Amino acid sequence: MKRFCLAIFLCCLSCPAFAICGGAFLNPITDVRWSCMLPISLGGVSTPFVPLPEAASAIVADQAGSIAPMCACVTPEPRVGLSFGMNNVFRIIESVKDPFCFPSLGMGLSSMGPYGGGGQDAGVRDTAQTTFNYTHMLSFVPTQALNIFIDTLCLQTSESFSPFSVLGMSEFEPWARSDEVALILAPESVLFANPIAQAYCMVDAVLTVVELTDPIGYWCAGGHSVFPLSRRTSETEYVDAASINAAKYLFELSRTGQLPSCLGAQALCACVPVPVWNKREFRLQLAKPVPDIFCRRIGKPSIIWNTPNKNSALTKGADNLAFLVWRRRDCCAL
Repeated sequence: MKRFCLAIFLCCLSCPAFAICGGAFLNPITDVRWSCMLPISLGGVSTPFVPLPEAASAIVADQAGSIAPMCACVTPEPRVGLSFGMNNVFRIIESVKDPFCFPSLGMGLSSMGPYGGGGQDAGVRDTAQTTFNYTHMLSFVPTQALNIFIDTLCLQTSESFSPFSVLGMSEFEPWARSDEVALILAPESVLFANPIAQAYCMVDAVLTVVELTDPIGYWCAGGHSVFPLSRRTSETEYVDAASINAAKYLFELSRTGQLPSCLGAQALCACVPVPVWNKREFRLQLAKPVPDIFCRRIGKPSIIWNTPNKNSALTKGADNLAFLVWRRRDCCAL
């Protein structure tokens, strides 16, 4: 019996070690900053208090004058109502070093096949000083009741409603690792692969610091470009690299018609498909491993707000992150 156990032990030593991602399930009470729903506007009048430095009121300022207090729609039912707007949790986006790791679920699966173990060509700095992370998108069940309420109020069927599920995994996307394959989704990447276009992104980075968003530079996520749409970035700081990957995923969904825009007067009657995302529509709130206390503009440098998640030696799973995606939704309410 001793010989048999020794043989099993030696066999296990010779097997590759697969990383297992652990943690706790995303808690809708402690991990979600519900103040991100503000401001809520009805008939052109919004809530007077908005927590800072979220500066969520800047979202309304971005659209100032574009939405009238009264609205009228002919679909799906003819109606006249009041313009209504609020922020709601749209999805969970995870950016992880370890393949098949789900920090928002508090679990991970042994990596398999060509993906290798956790950390193998993932989330580490190579000679080109780039970072590669896997990206997942999940629905967020605790907000489904809120989505149903908004759908009923707006007489719409939100595409965001779905049972709990994993909606996307870059482990199975052919363009996740290849910049060349990613050109299929965004061929204009070639046009923006120059120093001038990259330098322009610094304008977006400066604006995010004062809680504004550049409406012109759609290829920018702060000081970095979303192109190419692979999951490899030139950012070697893993928190910023994770937020850039989240931005890339949102851009990819818009480009493929899976993420219609619900912002502005054109979306009052129904969300409209757009080939290019509107960055002003989204904010990211870091939920794992250490929840952020505010929502942030896409591309806002983490050096000025994210001290708790900077030290991977002190923060368990600091290189496997989960973001809550808050989306501004405007509609014509009864």
